[in-house]
Amino acid sequence: MGKKWAFLVGISDYDHREFNRLSFANTHVSDFEDILWSSGEFEEGSIITLKSNNLPEKRPNRTHIINEFNKLLKKLEYKNTLFIYFVCHGGFFNNKNYIFPLNANKDDDDILKDTSLSIEWFTRRIKRYESESWKVYYFIDACRDQLGQSSFGKKLKKGVLDDKKNITTFKNLDKAHLPLGINYFFSCCEGEKSWHFSKDNRIHSIFSYALIEGLREKINPPIYLDDLIIYVKDEVESIVKREGFPIQRPHDPIPNKERDQIILGESYEDERMGRLLIPEFQKKLEIILNEYNQSIESLIAINIVDRNGKVLRSVIRNSEQSEAQKINQIINSKIIPILKKSKKINSNSFPETLLTEGYRIISRVAEPEIVFLTILDTSTKIDHILQNADIAVKFITQAFNGLSIVPEFPKIAQPEPSIKVVEKVVYKKKKKKDSDNLLTFFDDAINLVQVLILYKGSGTCIYFKSFGSEEIDPEMMSGFLSAISVLGRDFLTNEPFSEISYGNRVLLLSSGEYVKVSLVSSKYASPLLRNNLKKFISVFEREYQHVLPNWRGQLSLFRDTGIFIDEVFNTSIIEPHEVAFKSANVKSLKNNISKKIIKITQDIMEASGRNFVFIASILKEASDKTGKKFIDILKGITELRDKKILKPIDITSIGAQKISQQEIDLLTQKISGLTGLTQEEQQKLLDDLVQMEPEAREAYFASLTEQREIIITPTQFDSFKEAKKEIINLRKIAKKARKDKDYTKSLNVYQVAIKLASKWDLSGEIDHLYEYVQKTKIEELENKMKSLEKQAIAEKRKNNFIEAANMYINASRTASDIFKLGVVEMEKDVKRFNNLAIECEQRVESL
Repeated sequence: MGKKWAFLVGISDYDHREFNRLSFANTHVSDFEDILWSSGEFEEGSIITLKSNNLPEKRPNRTHIINEFNKLLKKLEYKNTLFIYFVCHGGFFNNKNYIFPLNANKDDDDILKDTSLSIEWFTRRIKRYESESWKVYYFIDACRDQLGQSSFGKKLKKGVLDDKKNITTFKNLDKAHLPLGINYFFSCCEGEKSWHFSKDNRIHSIFSYALIEGLREKINPPIYLDDLIIYVKDEVESIVKREGFPIQRPHDPIPNKERDQIILGESYEDERMGRLLIPEFQKKLEIILNEYNQSIESLIAINIVDRNGKVLRSVIRNSEQSEAQKINQIINSKIIPILKKSKKINSNSFPETLLTEGYRIISRVAEPEIVFLTILDTSTKIDHILQNADIAVKFITQAFNGLSIVPEFPKIAQPEPSIKVVEKVVYKKKKKKDSDNLLTFFDDAINLVQVLILYKGSGTCIYFKSFGSEEIDPEMMSGFLSAISVLGRDFLTNEPFSEISYGNRVLLLSSGEYVKVSLVSSKYASPLLRNNLKKFISVFEREYQHVLPNWRGQLSLFRDTGIFIDEVFNTSIIEPHEVAFKSANVKSLKNNISKKIIKITQDIMEASGRNFVFIASILKEASDKTGKKFIDILKGITELRDKKILKPIDITSIGAQKISQQEIDLLTQKISGLTGLTQEEQQKLLDDLVQMEPEAREAYFASLTEQREIIITPTQFDSFKEAKKEIINLRKIAKKARKDKDYTKSLNVYQVAIKLASKWDLSGEIDHLYEYVQKTKIEELENKMKSLEKQAIAEKRKNNFIEAANMYINASRTASDIFKLGVVEMEKDVKRFNNLAIECEQRVESL
């Protein structure tokens, strides 16, 4: 999946008084931007937003739109995606669609045309680049009536809309000028206006309202272009009729073959399908299949196929190869074609049972769109088998979502009234949104292993918390920090979210203005956990807003961070709990099962002889004694925790060993090796570290392995002279780091200097600093390129031509990156390395 970019323009207030105010434009663009960020598919700096309420340098006048769009296009690469969204006034003239920038002049039609921008201009700019591999999506919310008539929502004169011949001509014109890969979705047809309406005390554009609602919540991810177009058209038609407006028909001159593509949610889909390969899920799947296999005597085979047609598991009782081949042929001819035709797989995609070639196949769909196939003899009675298939997919879905399972299947059974088909669990999410969120919230909490907070200015670990009883391996800790460094190694741009697997753990990383936070989990992050990570960073930086800008290593300042972690991530759910309640609290309980849970909890503590209990024990015991569903018991526990009847016990100090003098001496020695700290600051740091848990101290020093000097964000300066002096000092530090080939540190320090120069409006200094940044990046890439070439030559001498070819290809890519930074001479090296790679590949073929 290539990178995604967006260019968003919203204009509520125009410079020229003749234009009506579009109060909704800026808000719609902000909503659209939020949706893109929340998808997790956009990197920092990949969304350019120009709104009329921005600062002057980011307002959407004609010059800024042109300059910012051109700068953005230079960043796009092979197979990238570009979203373009306009909410503004617009019009139609000489078979061209126009948008009107902030400074458009409406004195007469010619001036208006000259101060506007045509959609064709944007497309021409795109086609100037090697854009054949790009996917471009225009969402244009603007009137398309004749230039000079546009009023975005005023009453329309009759005549224009009645000319069906004109509308047809306009559509044909669109298709004739539609480049492959560029998809237009207009808010209306040519000759029509875009209307707005009032809802929930807000003014909305009808088109943008439908578009944002569709993207935000009406269409489940992944979002296909065709689904979005259909939803928006239906919603616009419904609102226009209800509000009594003249005609408005969203227009999309997009060929049918181009509609069946995912525009948002690819990462969601990739993440879901990738979770199928996690060993923990695979083990649970094996247990389920074994139990299911033993429950059905007449079963011939079980197959599980993902939505791409890949067979994940296959159990065949008859070990003959001919039987296996025949079953595979049936799946390839009967099941795979359905998968390839369907955008989304659900219970309606397949017949409940299929008779073919002497077999009966029972099909069921489990999360995430994987097909569970039971293959039987045609003479088999299938009543109880249908029930067991439903139970199996329910267990598979629960296992996929990370829940613990103990699968049981009746050997001889009739369907029980309490058993529901899995589709009611998986596909009717909206009716159980609160329940699903609670399950996910609980599941996220019990799978959270560690939280690390790093200070962006230096990479120093300022807070660390481990959950569970696992002993922290120093090498594993160092590995986590290295992985975090790789995920966020470009200090000038940071992704909203980055996620990688590390051993049997998953790291989720996100950044704020001052800190990077990494969650280490035993499973892939849910969308809810991603949102909670963003929320936590916001809470943390707001709470310590007076500390972070000028932080100089005082770790004690962040001691209360655990409170905020629990508030956001609910981590105390895994700690032991005690019962502490007053009769008034019990009387206020709304959930009947909550009172039963109190009694069950007291029984557990009495039987164990302890004054505390774990939530997992309550869940199991309450499930056995009440027969209630897992989610109902969890709701009861949640109510008891909210009422402070079930209270978590802080056990961090229980059994904690006092730090020895030898350990203190070792800490003192390590701290003395840190430069940039005064003696007083070193003593404060020692005091802080002594109070910390051993694993937190380990995390702190591991984060300093590659960073021997604490780099801080510059303090607030009272005078121009002081700021200038600090910039010069930072420049020296950056140059020294560059000389030592510590390019990451050099770029980091330059970025700090740029921020300081921006605050004091030192435009000349900023230009110089950006030049230094570019030179540093070029030097880093040149060294990398030379190293790759040396490695390639060495491998070539050893006749390792495959390795040499790969080295030359990487060297060519690096040379291409240098070329993009403005070193035009690199074009020769790009070609040279490509030719050398081809030469090595030919040598391999000749061997």
